[in-house]
Amino acid sequence: MNITCIIASRNPACCLALIAQLRRYGHPVIVVHPATTITPSDVISITTPTLVSPAHARNLGAHASQTDLLCFLDDDVLMLGDVPRILASVFAAPHIVACGAVIHDHPSNDSWQRAFHRIAMAPQHATSARRIPPILASMALVVRRTTFVAVDGFDTTFTQPAGEDADLSLRLRRHGVIMTLPQAQVCHLLQPTGWWGVTQRCWRYGNSWPQVRRHNPHATARIPLPALVGAILLAIGAPVLALYDIAQTRRSGYWGRRWWLRTWWYLGVAWGSVHD
Repeated sequence: MNITCIIASRNPACCLALIAQLRRYGHPVIVVHPATTITPSDVISITTPTLVSPAHARNLGAHASQTDLLCFLDDDVLMLGDVPRILASVFAAPHIVACGAVIHDHPSNDSWQRAFHRIAMAPQHATSARRIPPILASMALVVRRTTFVAVDGFDTTFTQPAGEDADLSLRLRRHGVIMTLPQAQVCHLLQPTGWWGVTQRCWRYGNSWPQVRRHNPHATARIPLPALVGAILLAIGAPVLALYDIAQTRRSGYWGRRWWLRTWWYLGVAWGSVHD
């Protein structure tokens, strides 16, 4: 099957190494980026007048491609091998609609970034990857084009880089199996760094979850309480819920940091519940 690799980027200067990897493996590449940033060579460049959301940018890239498979890559990953081709191998099975890579820490990741990977991307992280995860991250994801079109692509009402891939995953699951493939591996050069930057990112991920839940009530649990009441109870119980989640996992290391980030994820959910 033919593959097109699509990168949505704030600034393609940040992903020249990734583009070089893809071109070395012979993949056609589409980069969607603001017109004010550099235009990388040897790719199809789609420029937007201003910075658009990742969901919007990825849809633009998908629309410009006609291949059987679409490979979405974030501009802050590095591949450990020919990831698109490895992921594409599973689509010989017609029931598979999407497949994601396993995420590894990069040697430059600090302890907060590593803890974030184990919280936000646990079903795809190397320490706890599941063959059939509940959702897939869009940082290294191959999707069958026909299914992507059937579900209308990424939902552009997600205006921030959070929640749009979870929402897409839940809609894809109605059409077939989503999975991870251990042989396909990427490293994530997460930004920002440090406790405060990573905490803010966890908050933003949590903040988007009520929107994901509202769009996919068939696949997500919801306690039938008024939004404000539920948000207050969730905010009060966030540290305890986070501690329970951490205790339930079999992963070791970064205990305090994982508890802190999970607490802020729940606080983000509480805030988003009121404003959704």
